[in-house]
Formats: sequence, structure tokens, C-alpha cells
Amino acid sequence: DVGIKIKECLVELIGYADDIALVHESLGVLAERLHDLDEIGRKVGFEISLTKTEWMVSGYKEKRKLKLRNEELKHCESFVYLGVVQDESATSTAAIEYRMDKATRAFRSLKRVWKAKLSLVTKGMMYSTLVRSILMAGAGTWTTSTADMRRLETWEANLLRIITRTSMLEHIPTDRLRRKLRIGSSVPEEVRRHRLRIFGHVMRMGDDRTVKRVVWAAATMRSNERRGRPQLSWVQCVKEDLRQRRHGIHSARKLAQERSKYREQIVYGVRPDARNQR
Repeated sequence: DVGIKIKECLVELIGYADDIALVHESLGVLAERLHDLDEIGRKVGFEISLTKTEWMVSGYKEKRKLKLRNEELKHCESFVYLGVVQDESATSTAAIEYRMDKATRAFRSLKRVWKAKLSLVTKGMMYSTLVRSILMAGAGTWTTSTADMRRLETWEANLLRIITRTSMLEHIPTDRLRRKLRIGSSVPEEVRRHRLRIFGHVMRMGDDRTVKRVVWAAATMRSNERRGRPQLSWVQCVKEDLRQRRHGIHSARKLAQERSKYREQIVYGVRPDARNQR
């Protein structure tokens, strides 16, 4: 078998809209499969572009070269797809920094708005719509470490102090600044919600869907079944998000079939007993 094996699932070819990605654990096998794909494709009029095709290794450094038709293919350290950076580290740190940079530029372009004589509520709505939304693009796919979450919290705190004209010396908590601006939740909490929305969507798919099979296989894989050094994965982040909601992976999968309950109890973390006490 070739490809990347996740429990009983074997992933080799991934389709990205009009692009194709081959994934393998061995560069040698990848070269063979790329050659096979090129030969079969050219028979039906499909030709792989030598100038547009690039390759990347995630998780470790690879000094070898990859060739097709005796031409060396370009090696890349990262690429952007649908606004999300994928890089060799196999983490989301670069993706987060990329979105933070985009959102910071948008924030700076609105400096006249932050200085204008507008209500804090209006400024909060503009910040959420025009700045935070840029940051959160693709956030549901991030694998976030504690350091990543702390960086996001600090980033937003700095912007909120500028909007509210609050000095760090005043020692006003960030959650109080958010309340002034009528911003409901922190950026780390929004990241968790985006991630859990995606998980719920995948769990509502049919059992024959490859995406669901792969995600569920990764979610139910025991630690001793993982190869090599453990690395933070998207599924592990989902499990931690669910733990904070006092749910497990199995209960969340069952609850996902009831969209409204999943949204309330899992995405927004409202406990049934708390709802009854309102």
C-alpha cells in the first residue's frame, strides 16, 4: 500500500478544486506515483505542468530532489491555499501569523475610524466586521498550541486598547474592553467555535464519505498506533475543545446529528442544565 495510512484509511490523492496533490510518507514512492500519474494523464490529454508543479516535505527536512521527465521540480517551504498557509513545520503558526498580518493591515487602514467621534459599540461592530473577520478566515482548520492562543489573545488586546484609548498602565482586563465594544467572545474562543463547526459538519456527512472516514479514524486512533514523534494535530485540538465543553468525541458525534443542539451545547458550550436555569 502507498500513501499516508490513518488507521484503516489510506490517503494518497487529494483534490483541491482544479489542483491535485499527491501525498506519501516516502519521497521515492512519491516520485514513482507522480511518474505514473503523468504517463496515464498524457494518454488522455492531461499534462502536468513542470513550471507550476511544486513539492514540499512536512515534519522533517528532505535534501533530495524530485524530478519529472528529467526536469527538476521546484521545492517550496510553504504555499497558500484558500487564504491558509501550509508549511514544512506541519503546524499552523505560519498560517496564524499570515492572517494576523492581513488583519493588522486592515486595522491600520481604518485609523481615522478609531480616532473618530463614534460610539464604542459602532467601533466594535466595525472591528468585528472589517478586521476580525479577516483574521478568522480559515481559522477552523488551525492546529493551535497554547502559545498560538496566547499570541492571538495578546494581538487582539493591543488593538482593543487602541480603539478604546486605554493604556496598559490602567490594567483593564481584555474581557472588560470587549464588553465595552459589545464583542462577545475572545479570538481563541472563536477559533474553537470555528473548529467545532467544521467537526460537526463532517460528522453529519454520510459514513461512506472519505473525509468523515479519515477524520473519525484519526479521532479514534490510540496513541500507540501513531508513528514517530507525536505532533499536535487538528483532531487533537478538537478533542481539547470538546473537553472544555465537557464532551467526548463519541458524544459530540452523536449530538452532531441534531444541528441545533450541537450548535448550542458544543459550538457555544451551553450546558443543558444552565439553559434550564435561565
